[in-house]
Amino acid sequence: MEKVVQYTLLTLDELLTAVAGYVVGRESGNAVFTSVVTDSRNVKTDSLFVPLIGEFQDGHKYIPQALEKGASVVFVAQSEYEKNKEYYEKLAKEGFSKRCSSSCDFAVFICVKNTLDALQAAAKAYVKKFPKLVRIGITGSSGKTTTKELIVSLLKQKYRVVYSEGNFNSETGLPLSVFKIKGDEQIGIFEMGMNHRGEIENLTNILRPQYALITNTGTAHIGLLGSRRNIAEEKKKIFKYIGKDGAAFIPAVDDFVDFLAEGVCGEVVRFGLGNYTTDAPCNSALSESAGAAVPDQSGASAAGSGLAVSGKSGAPVPPLKNITDLGIRGTKFDYRGVSIHLPLPGAYNLLNASAAIALAEKLELSPPQIKKGIESVAVMEGRNRVFDFTFRGKKITVFEDCYNANPDSVEKVLSLCLSVKGAKCLVLGDMLELGQESSDAHAAVGKSCVKFASEKDTKFIFVGPEMQKAAIAAEENGIKDIRVFKSYTDEDIKTIVSDVVLRLPRDTFILLKGSHGIGLERVTRQLQNMLREAEK
Repeated sequence: MEKVVQYTLLTLDELLTAVAGYVVGRESGNAVFTSVVTDSRNVKTDSLFVPLIGEFQDGHKYIPQALEKGASVVFVAQSEYEKNKEYYEKLAKEGFSKRCSSSCDFAVFICVKNTLDALQAAAKAYVKKFPKLVRIGITGSSGKTTTKELIVSLLKQKYRVVYSEGNFNSETGLPLSVFKIKGDEQIGIFEMGMNHRGEIENLTNILRPQYALITNTGTAHIGLLGSRRNIAEEKKKIFKYIGKDGAAFIPAVDDFVDFLAEGVCGEVVRFGLGNYTTDAPCNSALSESAGAAVPDQSGASAAGSGLAVSGKSGAPVPPLKNITDLGIRGTKFDYRGVSIHLPLPGAYNLLNASAAIALAEKLELSPPQIKKGIESVAVMEGRNRVFDFTFRGKKITVFEDCYNANPDSVEKVLSLCLSVKGAKCLVLGDMLELGQESSDAHAAVGKSCVKFASEKDTKFIFVGPEMQKAAIAAEENGIKDIRVFKSYTDEDIKTIVSDVVLRLPRDTFILLKGSHGIGLERVTRQLQNMLREAEK
């Protein structure tokens, strides 16, 4: 039966031009791909498979599995191709893609200089196909994923949106995210992470956002960049392609606020809990994004964007009023006469909400829409999740915030815990990617625990080799109830639950805070499992 030619994300000619590649083996101008993947386990019919070369893995060895699952297009790194030319030419000529639904019966192999660079170049070319899409970029040392989720929840109240899921914000995550664009959306919301110099600039070059937001300039990745000034300098590059009709959103209370605002061509909007002014756009011509679809401030649709926005240039964002701290249950506040409940706890999440509201104001959401968006924000796994358990008449409340950890975020969550009444068990895991600053940073966490010294019912559990330094510093500063786990194996997690958590004498609040690689969320799962077993 003759196969039907399907829609393709990019034509073969478009793809070859974008990645500066050439076809190996047989060639078909009808080759299509409807998804892009870097993990062969996620390949489906008509996927473009991009084999990445990492420190411990080389995706090229999974090309046969990708073909078996239906890959229709495959990238091959030139260096790998040159080493195994006969193998790849044979695979390209004979590598029948059994589930490929293209008009051709075989996958197209494209030789590229570097598969990661090719993935990014293809993503950049794909974004350019949607000039009417208003693009928003979000970065920051901490809070960027939560802020992105808040912005998504808000803008969904008025617009059709596409966005990066989870924390797909890396040099591979962002390109994969933009391939989710289908063409009927009005706004794209994408997160950008960073763990080395030049990454934000590279990701910004792919997306070229017209609106961009920096949550803060903290100490995450300071071991890789050396100083907060260097971090601010890298983060600021997200504003590179903002034109005079765009806007940059920056935290009003930040050591580098003036530096971040310097040189931005579009409007600069400062967000925070106060009443802050904004800077009007520059009067110069548009920057390199001149050809992009930028919402016109007057309400007209610029460059055919299809989305009219009439945000008032230079108008201050109204402050949040009557703020009431509800502890781990969130915060209540008034905004433009509307009472809003933010379900995410802590002053730091209130700042994230103020950032999201500032952007929502710019895109003309009404107060009721802002209320609905804030109150319906989804809580992500490992971030700001609250669990309530009962065991032998005792109430156990678990606050799970263990997707990311750096000195700033740990200090913020410890301050939140200080406001929680009653007995507490604070489980702190290693903060990763701090480089040479790691020892001092972990010791500083231990010193900051001194704020709990006067509390008799607060227990500390330090998990991981780096947190041993925190434990020593905490003990030196008067903290007595300490338990240390030098590793974080599954057995360690079981011990934490069975020997510590389930033996707590009274109703207790438990904090789980650490980098994602430590896996402290396993404490919650282990507790759930043990409680289920106890009920049998």
